[in-house]
Amino acid sequence: MAITGLYFVPEASTNNASTSPPLTLSTLADRLTKDYRPTPAGRWTLEHRLLRETVPLPRFLQILSLSHHPGRTFLNITPPPTTSATQGQSQSSSPTVKAPQEKEQGLASAIVAIPAPSQSDEYCHLLTTKMGPLWTFRQTITVNNGLTFDLEDFRIRLGEVKQGQAALTRGLVIEVEWLADSPAELGHSPWGLGEMAIRGIWDTLGLKDGREYLKVAGVEDNPHSLDIARQYCELLRLRQ
Repeated sequence: MAITGLYFVPEASTNNASTSPPLTLSTLADRLTKDYRPTPAGRWTLEHRLLRETVPLPRFLQILSLSHHPGRTFLNITPPPTTSATQGQSQSSSPTVKAPQEKEQGLASAIVAIPAPSQSDEYCHLLTTKMGPLWTFRQTITVNNGLTFDLEDFRIRLGEVKQGQAALTRGLVIEVEWLADSPAELGHSPWGLGEMAIRGIWDTLGLKDGREYLKVAGVEDNPHSLDIARQYCELLRLRQ
């Protein structure tokens, strides 16, 4: 099974004065194409809706659809926040910052996949009508016309993250999927080998201020089909 890692470069970082030219989806794609000559492999899209529970210590409900995982929609419900879970979210000054993740507190979200679009549309209708007093809509995040490239044992997806109807740019997402079929060796689990390979690709891109989403809460050493949904749900809450 493929192993995936995500990186998010916030808008403030893409417009940093030290970046020349400013980092955009097209300039990032041009850099990747010039340096590595990958094979273009089409477009991709993402839609993410976030709802908040109407209680003093709320959970968040996330509804995620990915075009490269067709036929299903992911539903993710976060655990209630705790005092420890809301502390220590300051970012370090290292070039790649590990994003604040629930795994550090031992908490994992409940996540399932349901058939799309039939059941997902019915579920969204139920939430916004009969369950309206329990959940309030917060925001929609989209990636439209993202770019996909194949590079040896990797599939790399680049996308511009937009928020709301105004399509406010929040930053760039880079998805690195390791496709190699490598059993555990030299004491490394499949995930351990995948992490090393994915970080190797990320390091070669030379991007600064990226937030890493690899071993988020609920992702274990054995790859699972829900791992990528957990990673995206962690990223798309866009905590600062």
